Amino acid sequence: MSSSYGKRHNLPGYDQFRTGLTYSDVYEMLIVDTDDRSRWRYKTRGVVLGMWHELKLQMYQQLLDAHECD
Repeated sequence: MSSSYGKRHNLPGYDQFRTGLTYSDVYEMLIVDTDDRSRWRYKTRGVVLGMWHELKLQMYQQLLDAHECD
C-alpha cells in the first residue's frame, strides 16, 4: 500500500519522493558507539520508521527549498 501522507498534508510529490535509504541504513544511524547505556536508543520497528519519516520530511523540504532558489 502506498503512502498517502503527502496527499493528506498537501505536500505535492511527497508520496513519490524517495530518500534513497534502506531500513538497514536508518537502523544503523541509531547505533551509538558507547558503553554508556544511558545513551543507547531503542531500535524497534516503530522507532526506525519514525526516524525514516523524519529524515524524509527533512530531505523533501530541502528539495523544495532548492527548487525555490531556481
